[in-house]
Amino acid sequence: MYLNGEEVNSINIHHALLDFLDFLKSKKCPVLVGHNIISYDIPILLKLLEEFGLLASFLQLICGCIDTLKLARKVFPKSQINNYKQTTLVKTFLGFEYDSHNALEDVKSLHRLFEEKLYSHCKDSDVFPFHVRKLESSFTEVIQEKKISKTVARRIANSGLGLKHLQLAFKRDPNVGVKSILQERGFRGKTIHAIKTILEDMCTEE
Repeated sequence: MYLNGEEVNSINIHHALLDFLDFLKSKKCPVLVGHNIISYDIPILLKLLEEFGLLASFLQLICGCIDTLKLARKVFPKSQINNYKQTTLVKTFLGFEYDSHNALEDVKSLHRLFEEKLYSHCKDSDVFPFHVRKLESSFTEVIQEKKISKTVARRIANSGLGLKHLQLAFKRDPNVGVKSILQERGFRGKTIHAIKTILEDMCTEE
């Protein structure tokens, strides 16, 4: 590995992941913050964590994620900025430029942007599960069958639940299992009924 033409020390991916987990263990329920992470960084990291059998351990160490791209789009109107690239946001609202190809500088600039311009606008709804896309994809078949909408599936996934979680709750207690787990996350009436009907149909098909 090289930086500006000079060789730098590096370690293999497995060791890097283990070091990352050790770092997370030193924090109390950390939230991972990154720019456009839901579309870029998370899929890459998710794949590697699964490859090395570390995903379950990783998920137990974090409280969720915040994508500053999504947050910036909510905070800054289009009339104030040409685009929502991190370099543009930093230059426009912090007044400086940095080397976006340098990972450390990239992290430092995002930290300042988040702390000074975005943090005060954060709400609980801006925090999402690390594997939210994977959870959401578990509902693909029932969405295609028009049993629930993409919006409902996304809301359930954002609460940290996938179809397998709901199936397990249903098998444990067909009467109130699904109702309890969904109510804990703020879901009511129609959504609970729709999910319970889906699971009952799936059991009948088996």
